[in-house]
Amino acid sequence: MAAPDQDSILQLLDPAFTPTGELLRELPAERYTDPSPCQGWTVRNVADHLINALDLFARLAEGETGIDFTAPEPEHADPAGAFTEASGRCAAALRRPGTLDAELPFPGGAAPGWVHAHIAISESLIHGWDIASASGRVYRPDERVVSTTARFQAQGDEEERRASGMFRPAVAAPEGAGEFERLLAFLGRRA
Repeated sequence: MAAPDQDSILQLLDPAFTPTGELLRELPAERYTDPSPCQGWTVRNVADHLINALDLFARLAEGETGIDFTAPEPEHADPAGAFTEASGRCAAALRRPGTLDAELPFPGGAAPGWVHAHIAISESLIHGWDIASASGRVYRPDERVVSTTARFQAQGDEEERRASGMFRPAVAAPEGAGEFERLLAFLGRRA
């Protein structure tokens, strides 16, 4: 994978996190038990996973060592507040000088910080849509975030990621689908 222009990727952190944060702040508590597009997960499960992922990226970028990648993910009593805290911490940690160039630990092996940034952006974008879709909300992601995520997700070994469960089997995008709908279809989601 080619390293991105660092300023460009850093400029996408807030636009990636903001729509998801707004969605969680507006989400009624009773919607957290709704089933999500992530098989077997409720909206709360998706929100907790996303919060924990952003918190993990922050901890790694801050240089924390000895992280148990297999530890159970905690639940959050206030998902909206926890997301705001985790996304802010993640963005701040990724913006630290030298972080995007640094090799950081990752469950599948060390990866440059810019890969962590792309995954954090992707997680917020896609799981934000999962939460919106499950709860009947409208989700309007930033077009630059969608384009960058589509390019990033198209890189690498697609078959390996599908075999590992990272991606579900692709589905056909609706005729006339926009870039976000095509990305969702590529990742196995029906918009």
